Amino acid sequence: MTPKTRKIWNGFWQFIAYSLVGLATAIIAYGTRWLILDIYAKIYKLDLQSTNLAMVGGSSVLRTVAQTVGWIAGLLFSFMPYKVIVFRNKQWGWKPVGQQFLRFFISRILCYFLELFLAVGLPVAMQGAGYKAFWLFGEGGINMTADNLTIVISVFLVTAINFPIGKLLVFKKKRPETPEKPAPATPEGEEPPAGE
Repeated sequence: MTPKTRKIWNGFWQFIAYSLVGLATAIIAYGTRWLILDIYAKIYKLDLQSTNLAMVGGSSVLRTVAQTVGWIAGLLFSFMPYKVIVFRNKQWGWKPVGQQFLRFFISRILCYFLELFLAVGLPVAMQGAGYKAFWLFGEGGINMTADNLTIVISVFLVTAINFPIGKLLVFKKKRPETPEKPAPATPEGEEPPAGE
């Protein structure tokens, strides 16, 4: 395999691995979010599709809590798979892993606010504008409520943002240190030539 072919293959493998880990993370994060929304909406009899202001206020609080808990679940799950499987980072020890996790956490916090805006603000805005849910893949398929549509939008946006951040900032590979070039040897008592 030529170096160029190997580089293409490695890039392809990294894209596939990133997509699979991202999918698993999304399932955990949004699955957790969905469970919380579903369980608490039933317990407190909240209509998540309502445009009634009191109902929208209650559902906004619930969406914020559900989004936050789901985000934490996804964050905790995804760190090691991204480090080991996707970016093949071989730095171990408390200090390097701690620094990576801190950078990972900070980069994800920025995306958290984007996701929070999408998960809470967008469904409320869509409902206020009269959004009507529809069935994707026909009756009995996926009910594209305002919440479900924002999940799809969020997954694509956050995935596109997180890949370059992870590769370039969080799990960047350490370049091997190059040894210093030794100074040219000169016979004893002679001055080195000018310019050296």
